[in-house]
Amino acid sequence: MDWLEEKHRIDMNKSDGGMLDWIKENPTKAVATGLITPYAAKGALSSIARPFEQRASEKVSIKIDSFYSKGADKKKLAFQHFLGNERDEVNKIAKKWYPDLKNLSYLKKKEMLIRLAKEQGVTIRPDKALNRAPGNFGEFAAVLERKDILSTGVSAKDLSPQGKRIRALDLDIRSEHQWQVLNKVVNKDVGSLSHFDKAKLNNAGITAPTKTSMKEIYGGKHFGTGDLQDHSRGIGGHGRQMADLDTRVSHSKIISGGDRRRMWKAVSKDHMNQMAEYVMKHADLDNPDKLARVESIRKHAQQKYFSLAKTPKQWGSLHWEVGNADKSLQHFMQNFRYDSKTGIGNILVSPARKPLPLIGGFQASVRFKRVNTKPKYRIKERGMLPSDVKYEKYTPKKLKKSYLYTDRLDLLRGTGFTQKIPHLTIMSDFRTDHISETDKLTTSLKEKNWKRAAQSSARLAGKALKAGGRFFAFKFARI
Repeated sequence: MDWLEEKHRIDMNKSDGGMLDWIKENPTKAVATGLITPYAAKGALSSIARPFEQRASEKVSIKIDSFYSKGADKKKLAFQHFLGNERDEVNKIAKKWYPDLKNLSYLKKKEMLIRLAKEQGVTIRPDKALNRAPGNFGEFAAVLERKDILSTGVSAKDLSPQGKRIRALDLDIRSEHQWQVLNKVVNKDVGSLSHFDKAKLNNAGITAPTKTSMKEIYGGKHFGTGDLQDHSRGIGGHGRQMADLDTRVSHSKIISGGDRRRMWKAVSKDHMNQMAEYVMKHADLDNPDKLARVESIRKHAQQKYFSLAKTPKQWGSLHWEVGNADKSLQHFMQNFRYDSKTGIGNILVSPARKPLPLIGGFQASVRFKRVNTKPKYRIKERGMLPSDVKYEKYTPKKLKKSYLYTDRLDLLRGTGFTQKIPHLTIMSDFRTDHISETDKLTTSLKEKNWKRAAQSSARLAGKALKAGGRFFAFKFARI
């Protein structure tokens, strides 16, 4: 299209060829060529549907019962949730906590509960002049249950089942707050938030949203470089609408320490991540023969899968959603990438474990790079006497790991087309493996480096004391 003036050209680097921008700037020509029809129809539909979707979302809780249960029909559950969650919560609250309201009509019951909720700090119908995101009855139910447990003398720090329940309710309430405010963002844009809304998000464990591009989220200056922090391969994980580098999105970062640990645990326990990590540590990735390298990757991935399959379920090995070995291995080989030039491996993971109510089916991009280490010693055979101990020399396998976790605010994939602006909740992390303190001690003793041996012994003793303290707390604190 070099024969066109630059201002009339279409940008073919964009997923829609820059068509929407061109239509906005050239409406008359768009009508004449018939291009405006499909785009205008889609835009009109989303604009019409958006207010209804926002009002429906404001009324419901973020938690959908049995959504992640075995064999659950997620689309059906989500549809039923949007239609009936508010009524279900109103009736449940009235029956359990306010039985005097049970004979009232639903509308009167709801009005009374809205007033009672405000007394408990849950504003379901805020003053419009204050421009605050409304609360919901799911939050109100969690607040009432939490209050009941606290009245028995149990605290959130308690190690009993009731104390654990309080912590779960605290997480539910924070997730409801995130849902309430972010629902406002995707339907009205970032600029619609009040200072109260932003503070609510901060207290709920995420930053107030800001606008950025998909390119910035998936690597920024590292995007497309192939280095450890380049997560460009994962950019298509949230659908074609968001696969364009220049797509503008709202995003918040997870700042709650507990939530960050839950996110990291969900990924680190995932079998795909564990298979990738094992491959990066033990496979023959330096083999110049590509076929031999691929076969080594397959062999070690299979070894790790069967190792996890033998581990008892209660130890958090394979999630029940994981399919058979052949399907899992096939999926791994299609998903795992290794660049022999940079020595960097990458796996894209959608963990089966759902760490947070708001963040369920999130996407994770994990990148690995081997770290050169010095040879160490470990005990091969123990003897009756110190002089009988046999050592073997080995080179520890260490990895540098870069993580990017992203979750789009939509209850079901494909339902975000009505949103004014997409929103991603994100978390990034960077970790390096550590050589075990036991191996450090063994190496120091073998090399007769008594100073380092003493330091390693002290660290191991400290860990033993902490482990013993945790064991005592969990086993004997309630006796």
